[in-house]
Amino acid sequence: MIVDFQELISKRYACKLFDGLPVPEETMAELLEMVRLAPSGLNIQPWRIKVVSDAATKELLSPATTTSRRSRVARTCWSSAQTPT
Repeated sequence: MIVDFQELISKRYACKLFDGLPVPEETMAELLEMVRLAPSGLNIQPWRIKVVSDAATKELLSPATTTSRRSRVARTCWSSAQTPT
């Protein structure tokens, strides 16, 4: 599947809502292969990918997500701003 790069960039969007349906294994395999082939500086490929499908494990990992960290940072900043100096 080859897509015009300009079209791809102009039509991209951030998905904030998910339907909760599992991703088919063959789709996941294709995505992981694309990630594996993605370029990186000096081709050092610093990423490590773990696929988690178990709901309980996802819940345990949730506090470590970027969204959770942003939320904690925002609360910390808000609390600091409200504290008299």
